[in-house]
Amino acid sequence: MNGSLQVLRLNIKLIALMALPIVAGTALLIVFFSMENNTKAPPFIITDVNGSVFKLDDQKGKIVIVEFMATWCRYCKAQTEELKLVYERFRDMPIIIISISVEPSGDLKTLAEYRNNLGATWMFAQSHEVGLNYSVKVLPTTVIIDHDGRVRFRHEGVVEASKLIDEIS
Repeated sequence: MNGSLQVLRLNIKLIALMALPIVAGTALLIVFFSMENNTKAPPFIITDVNGSVFKLDDQKGKIVIVEFMATWCRYCKAQTEELKLVYERFRDMPIIIISISVEPSGDLKTLAEYRNNLGATWMFAQSHEVGLNYSVKVLPTTVIIDHDGRVRFRHEGVVEASKLIDEIS
């Protein structure tokens, strides 16, 4: 019985030793991939529901608002309503809004119907990968990228139009 106890203790130590690099590695990944304000926005190229190509690197000199959303998310619909107010406020300025569905199994037809039903007129596209690159964990997540391509603002959940307008102005 004494020998069994020693083997058990040795196995526990071995398991703890093997788990340490996994835990440490995960912590480093979380720190490395977290999106902070004033960091360079991860570049992306995406095709919207109309077939237009959007390349973030081509938007230098413009402010880009990216909404990460899903068609099944009721809070995302509320965020789209807020973005409509922002869109109207800055309609004639070099500001771009793009809504990106992060649904891994969604389709562009459903996304186009969603956009049309809500009366939104800006770009809607789909990319689970872009959502991962921006560390999206909550829907909706809104990111404002400044004219230099840096993350100026990030908000998880619905953010009011007035707050977005203040961040842009």
